[in-house]
Amino acid sequence: MGRDRPYRLDGLDPDGTSRPCVTMELGMQAFALDVAMVREILEIRPITPLPNAPSDLLGMIDLRGESIAVIDVTARLGLPHRASDPERILVLDLEGGHGAAIGVIADRVLNVIDLAPEDIEPPPDTRIDWSCNGMLGIIRIGGRQTILLDPTRLLGRDAGDGLFFG
Repeated sequence: MGRDRPYRLDGLDPDGTSRPCVTMELGMQAFALDVAMVREILEIRPITPLPNAPSDLLGMIDLRGESIAVIDVTARLGLPHRASDPERILVLDLEGGHGAAIGVIADRVLNVIDLAPEDIEPPPDTRIDWSCNGMLGIIRIGGRQTILLDPTRLLGRDAGDGLFFG
């Protein structure tokens, strides 16, 4: 696919070795993220609300004695909600297994794909006040545009208003 400036996943080998990514649906949109960040995928389970939490922080779950915060990424991205069955919770390690585990709700987990550097297109230049800080790029799967997310930026402490807005 020869691009002038291929985008990279952290840890993607410079020799062009592919990296597995998990794909999922949030709202009606397809998203992907580096499978190395996914600790596990759980069936939906009871979520304990947290007092005075922002609307996209659904609460926490108990995972074998560990409390994991659960984020509604669909709400964080400003996408319409679509109740689906079966919803899943993806438990992500934002810091490579050194704590900072967080759960995200996905409407559906679709597949695991191998992603090569040349498969990643840069985010679109919209020419308006929009930032793509939470996006590593765009990939196409079966003709469908899929947004490659950067979970660290999307869910990290520095995320927020600057995520997809200038």
